Amino acid sequence: MLEPPALPGTIDPWQFYYHTNDLMVIGNLGGRFLATNPAWERTLGWTEAELTSRPWSDFVHPDDLASSQAAAGRLEGEDLLFFENRFRTRDGGWRHLAWHATRPIDGHTYGVARDITFQHHAYEAQRSLRHATESSSRKSQFVAMTSHEMITPLNALLGFLHRVLDHPSAQLDHRDRANLLSALRNGLALEQLTRDLLDLSKVEAGRLELHLSEVDLPTLIEEVLADVGDAANTNAVTLTSTCPPLPLHTDRARVRQILLNLLRNAVAFSAGGTVRLDATIEPHGGVTIAITDDGVGVDPARLSQIFEPYFRWDSAKTPSRPGAGLGLTISRHFARALGGDLVANSVSGSGSTFSLTLPPQPPAGATMPLPRLDG
Repeated sequence: MLEPPALPGTIDPWQFYYHTNDLMVIGNLGGRFLATNPAWERTLGWTEAELTSRPWSDFVHPDDLASSQAAAGRLEGEDLLFFENRFRTRDGGWRHLAWHATRPIDGHTYGVARDITFQHHAYEAQRSLRHATESSSRKSQFVAMTSHEMITPLNALLGFLHRVLDHPSAQLDHRDRANLLSALRNGLALEQLTRDLLDLSKVEAGRLELHLSEVDLPTLIEEVLADVGDAANTNAVTLTSTCPPLPLHTDRARVRQILLNLLRNAVAFSAGGTVRLDATIEPHGGVTIAITDDGVGVDPARLSQIFEPYFRWDSAKTPSRPGAGLGLTISRHFARALGGDLVANSVSGSGSTFSLTLPPQPPAGATMPLPRLDG
């Protein structure tokens, strides 16, 4: 048997016992602690007198009691190399302890426990995050597959409705035409919802790809204003715009979708009012496109929520609109994927301004898949 190393006379080996952060204990096979070092009080709050006055089982979490007693029973024939349980603290909490202990020597067992509460909570957090990530991935895959399956029959249905409505020989009375137009409007709303879900699933999965090209911004703005022209006329909304000549190297389709989402919202919530689009060149060469309406606005307490998925801010002053509340969520992700951003300012009852900023060209690697939203 090896002899312990000789220590210089100035070193007291008991200092380790008193000052280590590990919880050291001497116990017996009767379920009692006979001696504990000061780390127990520092960690759990119990004094040595309190810990040795009661069975150690009084301090163990009820859910861990049976396994702790079984581990203690094994000590009669073998060393306990590793074991975990929870001990009660004086303030009523619980600490996770990892144990090592020896089989009895002269009727006494010698154990060392280490507080692993922080590591345990970190592990649980990682496991929860992993589970949430896996669930989100499965959800995104399901939504993407379902959306793809819906697009084809929807396009066929919408094409049929267009052909019937536009066919010169169709004998449609007023009621028939009104019913078909209603079906077409609802079909188009469903198609937009399906495409929004498909876009969101790509963003969440980190698979959104950009197709960059030179874009003439004034021409693009003219197009989107024309696209919302009918809705503006229906709501008696006046559209105005200013845009200096400005070429951008960006994804035309994504920018177009952002502007359409913003303009449609502005028109829907500004009946009888004005919607203004102003594009200004930034000193760094990029552009800020501000879309301002004088509609109902957004309650400041809810302004931070409007970019969350499925958020709706319909109020009593405006009719409920079709859609699932994904447009702003998707638009902000598109803007950030292009190296810019989308922010909002609003005063309830006094309208809103949504500002889209875009750089002269997206940062390097923007055409690569985006990082996942969950990190």
